[in-house]
Order: sequence, then structure tokens, then C-alpha cells
Amino acid sequence: VYTNPVFGGHLDFTETFKNRIHRFLEQVSQGTPPEQIDGSGADGLAAQKVLATAIESLDNGTVVKVAP
Repeated sequence: VYTNPVFGGHLDFTETFKNRIHRFLEQVSQGTPPEQIDGSGADGLAAQKVLATAIESLDNGTVVKVAP
């Protein structure tokens, strides 16, 4: 989720990665069980599918549906 920094969100897209990696390492260091870590592999794959589809849509200049 990208939130406008004026209202306390991330400054840019790169910052979202920094914060996500920091949170992941924090949870691993705390011994959080894998099933309780924020953001699963399935969540990551779903996000990657959306990003790949958006890039394909921009490259082709067409509407492309996200694959299931």
C-alpha cells in the first residue's frame, strides 16, 4: 500500500522495499513463526503478477488481465 507522505506514509516506492525488508528481518530476529510473518510468499507472488501485468500492459499499450 502506498500512502501519501503528507499524511505520514512512505516517501517513495523504494522506501516501501526498505521498510518491508526491515520488518521481515525484525520478525525473523524475534523468532516469529513463518506462518505469522507479515506478507506470505503467496502475497509476494500475487504482487509480482500484478506488477508483471502492469508492465506488459504499458509495453503493449493494451489492457491486460492479471493471470490467476
